[in-house]
Amino acid sequence: MFSLRVVAGKLANCGLTAFAVPQGGAVVAKGVTVENVGNVDLTNLRVRLWLSKSQLSPSGGVLIGDWTFATFPKETAGTYDFAGQLPASIAPGAWAVVVEVTAAGDSNATNDVAHLKEWLTVTAGPTTDDAFEPNGGPMTATQRGAGTTTGLVLAAGDEDWFSVELVAGQRLEAGILFAHAAGNLDLQVFDPELNLVVGSSSADDDEWCTVDPLPASGAWFVRVFGAPNGYALALNVTTPAGSGGGGATSFAPGDRLTGQLSDAVPTLDAAFAAIPGMKLQLVVTTPKSLNARVRVLGPGGSTVKLFTVKAGAKSKRSIKLTSAGTHRLRFEHVAGSGSFEAKTSRTLPKAAKVAKATFTSNGVGGYAEKSFLALPGTLLDVQVTALGSTPDTLAKQLVRPDATMQDVTFDIDVDGLSLVDVPLALGGAWTFRLAYFPQKGQKAKVRIEPSPPAAGTSIVVLQ
Repeated sequence: MFSLRVVAGKLANCGLTAFAVPQGGAVVAKGVTVENVGNVDLTNLRVRLWLSKSQLSPSGGVLIGDWTFATFPKETAGTYDFAGQLPASIAPGAWAVVVEVTAAGDSNATNDVAHLKEWLTVTAGPTTDDAFEPNGGPMTATQRGAGTTTGLVLAAGDEDWFSVELVAGQRLEAGILFAHAAGNLDLQVFDPELNLVVGSSSADDDEWCTVDPLPASGAWFVRVFGAPNGYALALNVTTPAGSGGGGATSFAPGDRLTGQLSDAVPTLDAAFAAIPGMKLQLVVTTPKSLNARVRVLGPGGSTVKLFTVKAGAKSKRSIKLTSAGTHRLRFEHVAGSGSFEAKTSRTLPKAAKVAKATFTSNGVGGYAEKSFLALPGTLLDVQVTALGSTPDTLAKQLVRPDATMQDVTFDIDVDGLSLVDVPLALGGAWTFRLAYFPQKGQKAKVRIEPSPPAAGTSIVVLQ
């Protein structure tokens, strides 16, 4: 057994799909290598997944997964994902994830155990369901915005419903992330009239549904049903530029927005991406013939800020945003008619700027990490200089806002290791992680520089 796999010709550390899982939830050990180093075929090879208090042994551990290979050819190897279901009674706290292989007649046990480098935190409850209950139907659906919600649990005999406020012309990609081996889940998407639009059912991990473009505005519904299992819900919403027809035109703060409001055109929307702590600055000007309101909507459709712009006036506002995801500016007609203008700009929080740190490992084979905020489209530059060890022996990884792991490949230069211009697709909290330190207390100097996408400089006409 090996807790490494080959990626682009180099060894990479295997990982977990989640680092905090509730009692009764599911987790997957991804990229574990099983190799038959002998010169005879093996039969009834058994692989077990344990949670243990020791990274080096399953002794005294809790069995969460068990598989058997009827045959395993000689001198061959494979890389596998092993899914485990946590018992509802497992004690909360830190657990090591250990994979063990056994075969009849194997006299060499020294290479039969692989321990993953990350520790798993088991959180208390919910043992049978999650905190969003009751949401067993569309009338009690849990409202969510764009982004990923983790730690969800589908109980036996139940189904989970979620609603998301959307605008016609947008693109919705809905997904549920889970381990099929722990219990199969299925997914359906319904329009605001509760007509079934699309569904996904398979015998594999995860399910995804896409509606592009959305034919109607309002509350769309997502239904999750199937066997008891833990899962994460992903809602990816894209607003095409100049969608019109009741859609929301997208813009980047820095763009200048213009539009015409009247009795016939009561509202105009403009969508933009944000991260927690970002400030949106607005300077809105209306002619003497128009009274208007400006509303800032969060990812779930709730109002973050509402203010009135009097006829012929200029109004300045700075709005601090607390959520990651797609926000909207809504310009609302009050009285009269005419064209308005809105100058926009942004200020990013400190957590989205350059960060320098010395990473210190938490144990032999351990890891060290630092989190930062990023807008979608941010380019990431990382430089690593290991102290007392070779930088390229460390596993370099990114933990995405949806809690999935992304291995990264470094180019070696004279200053150490440099990762240049890696685009980050999701907005929110990312984590850069170094893993597989050879010693406890091992240090490495790291410079993390997220370069956010350039602020807009265009004139956007809202329709």
